Amino acid sequence: MGIGLVDPILPALASQLDASPSQVELLFRATSPSRASPCSSRALRFASGAIASFLAGKLAEGVSLEAPFLVGAGAVLLALATLLAGRRHLAAAE
Repeated sequence: MGIGLVDPILPALASQLDASPSQVELLFRATSPSRASPCSSRALRFASGAIASFLAGKLAEGVSLEAPFLVGAGAVLLALATLLAGRRHLAAAE
């Protein structure tokens, strides 16, 4: 659904959900597809999603059903640690 159709109802959603307008806007932005993709082509995005799903399936079959979740959680924690460590260096550079 386009932003032109959804944007006018966001203030009503904010009042019904008892949320600030920025929280509702963030919720909408997080669930809407991005026009600016880090991948330059749709085929590459599709292929990377297909490969990730295939590998997650093989990991679940070969190791355990929890293994793909644990690998993903580890990747998120690693990314968070990297961002937090980099933030300190960026603050020093300013």
